[in-house]
Amino acid sequence: MLNDINGLRSKNLGIGALFLLGFACAAAPSVAEIITAALVMVAIVVLARDRTSLYEPPIILGLVWMGFVLLSATYAAANGLPGDHFKALGKHLPIALGPIVAVPLASLRLRQDTVLVVFLGGLAIGAAVLLVRNGAISLIAGELVEPDRAYLGRINRNSAGLACGLLIISAASLLQYVVLQKPWRLLFSASFAVALGAAIVFAEILLISLQSRTALIATGIAMATWFGAQLKYGFGRDSTGRLYRYAAVALLATVVIVSATKWSTMTQRFDNLTAAIGAGRPPGDLVASGQDRLALTALAIDLIKQRPLLGWGPDVSRLPYLFAQTNGVKSLTQFHNGYLQILVNFGAIGALLMISLIVVVLRAAARSPGSMSAASFSGALAIAAYITVSNFTESMLFVKPAGASAMMLIALVCMPALGRRLPQRPSAI
Repeated sequence: MLNDINGLRSKNLGIGALFLLGFACAAAPSVAEIITAALVMVAIVVLARDRTSLYEPPIILGLVWMGFVLLSATYAAANGLPGDHFKALGKHLPIALGPIVAVPLASLRLRQDTVLVVFLGGLAIGAAVLLVRNGAISLIAGELVEPDRAYLGRINRNSAGLACGLLIISAASLLQYVVLQKPWRLLFSASFAVALGAAIVFAEILLISLQSRTALIATGIAMATWFGAQLKYGFGRDSTGRLYRYAAVALLATVVIVSATKWSTMTQRFDNLTAAIGAGRPPGDLVASGQDRLALTALAIDLIKQRPLLGWGPDVSRLPYLFAQTNGVKSLTQFHNGYLQILVNFGAIGALLMISLIVVVLRAAARSPGSMSAASFSGALAIAAYITVSNFTESMLFVKPAGASAMMLIALVCMPALGRRLPQRPSAI
């Protein structure tokens, strides 16, 4: 893939791979897996030539996590625990692959801004293609008679909502990057700004039409995080600070106006909750799905108690069918809570390993503050907020766009430390 890690051709290949990875993780997941595998193979070659990067804590713990997941699959299969454990290995690797993927990116001396902006560009286009391909325009235009909002085409409501949320975040970050940080011609910048603004409005209207509570809440918190991050840049008295303020206010006004015009649709899914609270009924009595979620949580806790240290292995999709008492829960294949699910999968030992990996990644991020532009900083925080919030009601990292985004965020914060360790001289691969 790379002939000269410091050469222009290699950088262009790396940038192209990042763009295609962002696009494919939404529009063609199998292609995203191939690109990720290619980046990992390049990382292996780089690490074989210069082993100093192997001593970075994120890489050490990433490798430990991958080894643990493999051993867990072996242990679960050997003990006859339900599930196809080796087939499920890939679902649990995105976070651990982040530090590995950072190796070729650091070798290319790519800037963090370049990495994230290119990835977000591909992600925005891929998410838009996914939504349009599954009938988004027909839903917005009202051409569907009594649309089944549980699905958009072939994808379920929460997956479509995830695509909408990532499209909004990506387009907002790209809009800021293009308009405020690139000295391009006025006509090109204006055209790009109009296209990105239209994408934000399109994604927001579709998100509201889908009525996914998880996606609405997660996107709302993610965008609040995005606007909050602007405070770091918007209070300067120079022209740049004023531009940040104007851009943030314009985008906020757009989001608020669209929300206000669609307010009744947006709040429809929350009406039952409000009515139940007013009548003094417990949340479990809202709807059958609410009861199923509570039963699913209780089942997860019971399964954790049965195997508290090592869990049930990488694949727990059959456990609800085998152990649940109600048909609504038996039909599910995940526990709709990523934090509980990791305990079901890997027990307390696995949870501690995952927490350790996240801690060293956050430590790496804290060691390189202020190295990203406003667009990258805001976009990275917003995506992290979306994944963190939505993971309470979905096993979010199992979904390719979220898993790939988490992998890239971790790669992003690991790049500075790896760049300091890797040699400056050109190397042929």
